[in-house]
Order: sequence, then C-alpha cells, then structure tokens
Amino acid sequence: MSDKLSAPAICTCGFKTMSASEAAKHLKECKLISDIVEWEDGKYKILIYFNGELKCLRYGEKWRDLVGDKMVLTLCYKVMELESELAELKEVLPKEPTTFGGKKISVDDLFKEWRKVKKQLQARIDHLEGEAQSHFTHSTKLEQENEKLKKESEGRL
Repeated sequence: MSDKLSAPAICTCGFKTMSASEAAKHLKECKLISDIVEWEDGKYKILIYFNGELKCLRYGEKWRDLVGDKMVLTLCYKVMELESELAELKEVLPKEPTTFGGKKISVDDLFKEWRKVKKQLQARIDHLEGEAQSHFTHSTKLEQENEKLKKESEGRL
C-alpha cells in the first residue's frame, strides 16, 4: 500500500499534506492550534498553538518555524484584535458620512470616537475590578481580625 495520497489533502488550517502518514501526523498536531492568522487572501498563515508555538505556512506548505518569536505572536494577537474591532465597526457604522447634531461626521471620526469611548469604558472596568479586589481583601482582613478576637475572647472565658 502506497503512503502517497492520490491528491494533496488540505487541512482546515490550510496545510497541504502529501502522504497519508503526514496527514495523520498533522491532524494530531492540528488539534493543538488555538488561532490562525492569515494575510494576502490566505497566501500566508501563522498557526498559533495552545503551547505558544508558532508556525508559518506559505501557500499551505510549511514555510517557517517561528518558535520563540514573541514579537510575531504579539503582532498576530494585535492583528486579530484589530480585525475583530473592524468587524464590529462594519456592523454598526454607516457606510457614508452621516450628520450628527447638525454636523457632518466622517466614518474615520466615528471610529476615533468609538475607540476613545471603548478605552474609557475599559479603564472604568479596570478601576471597578481594582476596587472590588480591594474591598474583598479588606473584608477578608476584617474577617481574620474578628476570628482572632473571637479566639482571644474565648481563651479568656
């Protein structure tokens, strides 16, 4: 039995396999992929594994091993974040300049304002989470002090 496939199989991640054993090996590996970032209509794909490993495909074939390249990983996550923001904006923003309060506003201006509001909201969330943590820590200390006082008073009785 030949190990060659009749035609190259293409995985959902974009990797082209040339043999049955290569396909089986890749499918095991592919389950470990957490994200895929692609450029130029899929010409380049960066596979991000759950363990932080990075591999780059070019036209679906292994091209570069990016192990240990934190800069590429950081850029990939930034690309994914920006693509997500862009998708959100495309859903809510008008396609053409609009009038707001009697003033014409461009999509660029709306985008800038949206990012500013989003940043303010995140800062407020971070602040509230910090306050909640502080209150939790304070109440835990009070509970510990009360427990200590209770034990001390029981020892005196």
